[in-house]
Amino acid sequence: GLLSDMQGHVVKPDAISYSLAIRACQEAGQWESALIFWQQLQDGSVEPDVVIFGDMIGTCAQGLQWESALTMLATIEVTGLQPDVINLNAALAACGGTCWQRALAVGAGMQA
Repeated sequence: GLLSDMQGHVVKPDAISYSLAIRACQEAGQWESALIFWQQLQDGSVEPDVVIFGDMIGTCAQGLQWESALTMLATIEVTGLQPDVINLNAALAACGGTCWQRALAVGAGMQA
């Protein structure tokens, strides 16, 4: 793919490249592909920001992967970032009517 091609050349993928790739996966309903990009991002020298986390949480939500969405939400705190309203809303959307209390608990724990 394009990001792999970039890594083999002088042009290195950055946060914007990964964010756009993850959003494209979200729009195409390919949450598994987004997770591959997430892994590549973590293996490289790019630090995820709240936008990339939001993209991943939204992608997991669309793929009905609420556990992955909550893991992403919890990981934000570990990186030293603060979740924004978009991150929290995407996690709530991922939970639907089944686990919204967990999403709120994770979000409340981060605000403390």
